[in-house]
Amino acid sequence: PFGLPGSSASGVLSQYPSEIVVSGAPRRIKSFSVAIQYIYDLFAEDIRALLVAPGGQRVLLVSGAGSNTNLVAQTWLFNQEATATLPTAFGVPSVSGIYRPTVTNGAALPAPAPGLPYSTDMSTLYGTDPNGTWRLYVADGFPSAAGGTILGGWTITFTGEV
Repeated sequence: PFGLPGSSASGVLSQYPSEIVVSGAPRRIKSFSVAIQYIYDLFAEDIRALLVAPGGQRVLLVSGAGSNTNLVAQTWLFNQEATATLPTAFGVPSVSGIYRPTVTNGAALPAPAPGLPYSTDMSTLYGTDPNGTWRLYVADGFPSAAGGTILGGWTITFTGEV
């Protein structure tokens, strides 16, 4: 797992997985966004993040993307309607921004994360009930001695229908 410091409705990561319990949200998701905030890592392309919905659906938000750049206090917001993806070309720096899920390596995350297959399309969750426990698994594909950290935690934001 990624070396991460808490978790609450929009808290910091401290566990693998980190959990957010959603209640009182609209009954059906129309769209949603997931933000991972203040990411630090020596090699962005090593970061893998898997979102698991209360119904067990799995969406791989990032894996093998972000190029080989050093991340310092970056925030990545994932939204299916975004027009950009994270950079995947060697040497192209990644920056804070709004991205579609970006996956170049769909390898399974370490246990206890659920196994393959993973979707890379956030819209597969549209129409589902967002209430319940959401889990975010973040792993470093090649952990180094320096490791990585996420100091700002993660948030999930919904629009929907009652």
